[in-house]
Amino acid sequence: MIFPLDLRVCGSIAISHQMGLRNRKLIDAKKIIRLYSGIIIVLVLALSPVFPQNPTELLEKLTLQQAVDFAIEHNMDIKKQQSEIRVAEAQLEGTLADWRFQLDLTSEYDHLYNTGATQNPGSNADQLYTYLEASQPILTFGKAPNAAKVSQVNIELQKTSLKEVMQSVEHDVTVAFYNILLQQELVDVNEKAVSIAAEHLKNAELRLNQGINTKFDVTRSRVDLANRRADLITTQTALEKARHSFNQLLNMPPSTLIQMEGRLEFKEYHPEVDALWEAARKNRPGLLSKQLTIKQNQYQLEYYKASYSPMVSIGGKYNIEHSKYEDQNDRNFNQWSAYLKITTPLWDGNKTESQIKVSRGYIEQAEYDLNKETLAARTDIEQAILDIDKQKELVETNQSAVELAELSLSMAQYSYENGQGTTLDVTDAELSLRTARSNLANSVNNYLVAMADLKKAVGLDELPGQKD
Repeated sequence: MIFPLDLRVCGSIAISHQMGLRNRKLIDAKKIIRLYSGIIIVLVLALSPVFPQNPTELLEKLTLQQAVDFAIEHNMDIKKQQSEIRVAEAQLEGTLADWRFQLDLTSEYDHLYNTGATQNPGSNADQLYTYLEASQPILTFGKAPNAAKVSQVNIELQKTSLKEVMQSVEHDVTVAFYNILLQQELVDVNEKAVSIAAEHLKNAELRLNQGINTKFDVTRSRVDLANRRADLITTQTALEKARHSFNQLLNMPPSTLIQMEGRLEFKEYHPEVDALWEAARKNRPGLLSKQLTIKQNQYQLEYYKASYSPMVSIGGKYNIEHSKYEDQNDRNFNQWSAYLKITTPLWDGNKTESQIKVSRGYIEQAEYDLNKETLAARTDIEQAILDIDKQKELVETNQSAVELAELSLSMAQYSYENGQGTTLDVTDAELSLRTARSNLANSVNNYLVAMADLKKAVGLDELPGQKD
């Protein structure tokens, strides 16, 4: 917390004022009120924390990896899933505790009013009983191990869900990051177009004054400038919306201005379907979670089957009894015992059988879900590969288009400067170049998004065979 004024200064002002009152008894009351009011205002301002106006002071520039790390650290869904893991771990401890050594201490106090029905008629008594009992299951015929396995698999499921949420956040942040870079590129292209259009209008007006151009040329230049400004406004609005969406993923206010450190860069990747599918089988959270669900229900089924078997436990008990009578001697009684207990279920109203049927049904459903997720994984991978190949061709085509458009513009400008061309030729060449650059930026962005989609489909941060 930052204080804009040292409180010791305020204290010295108050003390000086009190000392002055002793020497000057004729100070006007209104001045005293104004003085104390000023001191109070200063104190209020001093105690008010000063917050930075711009919340991005700690986020002046972000690379893609920094943005992903920041989003993962502050994402509420991730925090919730981390809490789910802690809950699952606590549930495992509770499950294990049911089969561990148990120690119980029980005390009971009775006050007896003897009505004559006992051996000592008319005698009242106070009795205190204390029991210390220890027990330990030693043979559960599979119930304890399978109960523990169910809880352990649940922890793995929650960790897999956390990985899935984190990969989803990383994918969304990556796409949003590239979208901002794209919109920045398009804004830059349109700003240059506006600047060139404004220069054309200036030259057209100058040539009109010189009698070289006609009013039609000036009007056409004005229309072109207006169109370029409209395009610029559109891209600026798209950039602002892209920033808002990106800030939301980072759990930041929409108006936060964050500078992106990076650029749209095309790096060719040659996907191999077999290698990608093998990686997806081992790493895609959706597939892993379905496999774990099947395993969990299988352990649950074995647990219910074991309910038909007996359970063997051992234990010991130590009893202390103290009785105090009104008309006879007190009595103290101590006793200990050890036991071997075998509990065999005989009939539970068909409850166990229904639980077994339910578990088998859950296993069957989980197998259907696994088959469905397997098909979805293959579809996602192949679709992402198609997008990558398509965008790769578009990038190469648009790169050639930009080179040709730059050459065409140079030729149009040369012809215009030598009186062999018109402003329309130059304007058309500039429009073609702007369109080619915009198309190239869009195709590179779409290629990078397709790469991000493929990473998510496989479940990896880096694809097999991908080079930095």
